[in-house]
Amino acid sequence: MDAALNSNSSTSTDVGGAPAEPSLKRRTIHGSAWTIGGYAFQHALKLASNVILARLLFPEAFGVMALVNSLIQGLQMFSDVGIEPSIIQSKRADEPKFLNTAWTLQVIRGFGLFLAACAVAWPFTEFYADSPEYAPFKSDLLMMIPVAALTALFAGFNATNMVTLNRHLKLKERMLFDLVLQVCNIGSTIVLAWVYRSVWALVAGNVIEALLRVMASHVVLPGIRNGFAWDKSCVHELIRFGRWIFLGTVLGFLMQFGDRLILGKLMSPTDLGLYAIALGFSQMVVKAMRQFSGRVLFPLYARLQEDDPDRLRSRMFRVRGALLLCALPPVCVLAVIAQPVVDVLYTSDYHEAGWMLRILAIGGVASIIGLTISPVLLAAGDSLGHLIAMTLQAGGMVACVVVGGVMHGPVGVIVGITVSKFLTYPVNAAFAYKHGVWMPKLDGLAFAGCGVVVAGGCWLLP
Repeated sequence: MDAALNSNSSTSTDVGGAPAEPSLKRRTIHGSAWTIGGYAFQHALKLASNVILARLLFPEAFGVMALVNSLIQGLQMFSDVGIEPSIIQSKRADEPKFLNTAWTLQVIRGFGLFLAACAVAWPFTEFYADSPEYAPFKSDLLMMIPVAALTALFAGFNATNMVTLNRHLKLKERMLFDLVLQVCNIGSTIVLAWVYRSVWALVAGNVIEALLRVMASHVVLPGIRNGFAWDKSCVHELIRFGRWIFLGTVLGFLMQFGDRLILGKLMSPTDLGLYAIALGFSQMVVKAMRQFSGRVLFPLYARLQEDDPDRLRSRMFRVRGALLLCALPPVCVLAVIAQPVVDVLYTSDYHEAGWMLRILAIGGVASIIGLTISPVLLAAGDSLGHLIAMTLQAGGMVACVVVGGVMHGPVGVIVGITVSKFLTYPVNAAFAYKHGVWMPKLDGLAFAGCGVVVAGGCWLLP
């Protein structure tokens, strides 16, 4: 394994003379390059489309859509039984019987999500529509939730080939697949927004992408053709590994989307729309790192843990050092120049998002450092530890948000969200120490360097 990891050749030759699989090191480097480059291009497209849509729509549209997306994502995370991580981590993940059983569970979950969204649409709408600011959007909100939930229904039929590409670190194919679909999403959304000037354009664009994704995943991607199957041993393994992930993703929902649901009661749709703009901007690098963590780090750590656990720490150190060096500087720069960026890219209706962007970007520093650590828990099969870590992190976020909201209202909530990101590091560090991969010098240097850059930049550019 060590020879494979350090091989400089992209391929080797087996006994019969046929080309063998590229080494793990080569697949990781190749996949990392495609993932980083692809996400940079994706976020450039997303930023451009966001700027265009901000001129075609109104801030309230982004606020209403933030609520709808938070609900749909919440339902998805509340029903996550860890199918994708189970496929990546399991030694049976290349068996058609295992994959088809996982796909069957996924389809059942998709139908359940759609029905759940239809059931909660009315109480969810009533909860927010009692505010005068949201009253004009009551009928739209009530209808948008079931329509938006079609994305979850369609996603249930996505082929497992999407996940097996990640498992085997064949990330070039996955990234090209996602890029094409994103272009379809952006193009359809902009056209619909230009024609109708309605928040419904945002909903319709997501539904169109979800439908195209499920069809393309079965037709375009290499691998087995999924069909319904039910193997008790496979179901047992999927549920056994995923039961803690299910509870962890419930807590993950609070950490990733709870802010918008809370602020939806504290802010007007306009202010929530500004917050959604600032959050999307601040999370560009963080989301890229989250996807990289799931698609590259988790499979990589899992393969290292399986084949060469004694050298996991040294490999992690190299990978994490390179990632932090690439990902942290853009976030620090964004924290410094947040207001000028918003002033240049957006009309005056959106300029209040500048101070929000600065605060949220600072929190991105802690998020990125944590995302390079957290995959090691699931890679080691410690789904219970993952749940405990998520519980402690979610509890810290809720406490910070509540205290901040009580003391300073919406501004305090935003500051509390950022503070909570830094409080999650001790939790990640404790579990990294448990598995022998805590790197205090590397992390301390990362925090200190970012602190100097952001503090100096904000002093020069208040």
